[in-house]
Amino acid sequence: MMKIHMKTQIEILLAVLNVGGRLYIKDDRLQMSLPKHCPPELVAAIEQNLRALTALLKQDFQVITRKYRNQMEAIYWTPDDVVKQLLIVAGVAPNRIYIAAEIKRVEEETRERWTIETMWYGWEAACDQ
Repeated sequence: MMKIHMKTQIEILLAVLNVGGRLYIKDDRLQMSLPKHCPPELVAAIEQNLRALTALLKQDFQVITRKYRNQMEAIYWTPDDVVKQLLIVAGVAPNRIYIAAEIKRVEEETRERWTIETMWYGWEAACDQ
């Protein structure tokens, strides 16, 4: 059985993605699409953090994920620093968040369009320093 660590809203969101589920907002309410084999502790964590998860998912950001060593990894894109700060409070490491202005600046400097692969490469390179 998979061990799930869920101390922050982001860890809950990633745990949902890791089991093949989805959380989203519809009509200002949190909606869940969870697989039948979803661990009960994950459902409990979602229910215990309903307000915080709803507030988080109402924000303008994208999660870009990949599986690495059987765990879900994520980097985040957001249009501004306000949402970046909210993501940090929700449990995202600052070096995993890209702001639109930063991406635009790098694209102008390198004269290359950033793709999802470029974002992962840039994050990994920054972690190696």
